[in-house]
Amino acid sequence: MKKHHVLRSVLILLLLIATLVTFYIARRLIINNYEQESSQLLGVYQSGLLTTVEKFEYFPAILTFDPRFNLLLKNNQIDQDISSLLEKYNLSAGSDEIFIMNAEGITLASSNYQDATSFVGRSYAFRPYFADAMRGKTGFYYAVGVTTGKAGLFISAPIWGNGNEILGVAVVKVDLTPLQQSWIASRDNVWLSGPNDIIFLSSDPGVIYRSLVPISDTIARELSITKQYGNGPVTSLSVQPAAARTPGQVTLEDHEYLLFSQPVKRLPWDIHRLVSLQDINNLAVVAAVVAFGTLLLAVFIALYYREILRKRQAELALLKLTEESEAHQRSIIENTNAGLMTLNERLEITEVNPKAIELFGMDQEHLHDILPLNPERLLQPWFSQITEESLEARGSRNDGTDFPLLYSLSMIKTGPAREYLLSVHDVSELKAAEAELVKANEELEARVEQRSEELRVMQEALMQERKLSAMGRMSAAIAHELNQPLTALSSYVATGRLYLAEGKPEKSEETFDKMEGLVHRIARISSQLKTFAAIRRLTLQEVSLEAAMRYAMEVMEHRIRDLQVDTEVVINKPVTVIADQNMLEQVLVNLLDNALDAVKDVDSPKIVLNAMSVVDKAWVKVRDNGSGMNQDQMDHLFDPFYTTKTGGKGLGLGLAISYSLLQDMQGTISVSSTEGEGSEFTLILPLKKNVSEESGEGSSMTVSE
Repeated sequence: MKKHHVLRSVLILLLLIATLVTFYIARRLIINNYEQESSQLLGVYQSGLLTTVEKFEYFPAILTFDPRFNLLLKNNQIDQDISSLLEKYNLSAGSDEIFIMNAEGITLASSNYQDATSFVGRSYAFRPYFADAMRGKTGFYYAVGVTTGKAGLFISAPIWGNGNEILGVAVVKVDLTPLQQSWIASRDNVWLSGPNDIIFLSSDPGVIYRSLVPISDTIARELSITKQYGNGPVTSLSVQPAAARTPGQVTLEDHEYLLFSQPVKRLPWDIHRLVSLQDINNLAVVAAVVAFGTLLLAVFIALYYREILRKRQAELALLKLTEESEAHQRSIIENTNAGLMTLNERLEITEVNPKAIELFGMDQEHLHDILPLNPERLLQPWFSQITEESLEARGSRNDGTDFPLLYSLSMIKTGPAREYLLSVHDVSELKAAEAELVKANEELEARVEQRSEELRVMQEALMQERKLSAMGRMSAAIAHELNQPLTALSSYVATGRLYLAEGKPEKSEETFDKMEGLVHRIARISSQLKTFAAIRRLTLQEVSLEAAMRYAMEVMEHRIRDLQVDTEVVINKPVTVIADQNMLEQVLVNLLDNALDAVKDVDSPKIVLNAMSVVDKAWVKVRDNGSGMNQDQMDHLFDPFYTTKTGGKGLGLGLAISYSLLQDMQGTISVSSTEGEGSEFTLILPLKKNVSEESGEGSSMTVSE
């Protein structure tokens, strides 16, 4: 009796051990089954996601070819007409928003310009997608809108100028909410996480913007700056990382789940599927119980029928689970916005979803009569290769029409009986928008060419008129300037002869001195004319503005001291320009000399020289508190032989020569003046370039007026 009791105890112990081993083996097999199923389902989910993204992936780059956006960025002004155009594009493409930013990140045009949450005038320079585009790359960035509070995928592309300069950024915002709704409809628990393992799209709203890993202080600060997920903090989930042959594990509301993950192709995202650990354990328990019952059947033949019944029940449970899994797959395929077709190992179409039937105009009632079907009958060209990139083709409908599409082929089942998934998306709207852009570009180019030709003809006529006018003024001025001293000289010759005839040598000597002065005046006129019209040798080099200004002050120091003029030189920091040093010093001396003439009759004369740098130019201002000038005087101030000085002082060539010298040095000169308050002359010269842009210490050129 005792021996029988021990044997029974050992048998029960062996049954328990066998049951426990069966439980863990069954649990491992069920997890493996879920892993394979999740891999297939995640591939389907990923295909739908990539189809949505690829629909708009190249849209920002296409927008950059519109010259109207280049003109918008060059003007750097907010333009409602461009915003209205973007609104039309947005409605046609089905995107969430489209907007254009300048190089500083300020939005100049947006499709939502009429909304209370308009992007126009707002800066998004802190967004990574702006930085990516300004580096010449395409930006992909999912974030919560700081203005609208609505999340979306931001796809950006740089807008290039005529050279290698990036004028701004075109951005298309894509709403992924419909994709999330399809996940909810499939009754599956799906997550999509981005950089830093933060969940941003999910069939369970409770886990959105929560992290799969603890958030470091550095990442928290970065999220606070970029506001990628709004202003709220990002909290971490309780996640046990995946190990070798073991998926990750998540705890949500005291329930544990296995986390099956898969990286999204070409995007820095991961897609996840959750499976209840309790359901897996229940199935494993069922399997263990079946094993335990089978062992008991061998030991206790009397329980045979009962064990058969329990085994049948377990099989039915597994069958129901398989059917539910297949129903999940069918629900996903039928509800997705892309055309999906299943292909067998011979790459023949065996199943199609409703969207594919709609795209190709198939007769659903007679669909089974044409399946299996060769894909070449539906799209051309057809390449039977698995690729991560979407391929372009033309789709053929039953009514004989065709349409542009993108398709991709991926494997969803391995083994002897392989299966493939063919994803198809209609891009007719995108192609139509592209054609509209090309047509608008061609029309704009034609108008610009016509207008340019008209302007060229008008400019040539105006230039000819100006040349004739300038030649007439110059001829009259030269004749006037030379006739005065020549007339006086003729008079003095006659007077000198008379004095000699009368024997008055003192009077004759005085007359000869006056004649010599007139000869010097004519020589000075000739010299200045030669300077004005001469061929000059121009040497452009780095010149210190402070040194040039100090030189001009030293040259005019004697007059400054005699007139007791208060002078001031203002330079906040060293400014170096590219100019001809001698010519620049000549211009500054001439301006300072004119300023001294202007303030000689003022009670408290003052002259201020100010130098500063503005972007890539240097500005030099010479300001006096003299008598000033009226508008008519300023209009003719730079004309040859025009002078505001009285008593025959000045020939009116100094400012004309200064104007010509500055043009030779790629500079400009302008004047502003108020009668009774003084005048201010402004010189603008190119600043010294960066070291990487310089090709040498200086360059020489010959300039002819």
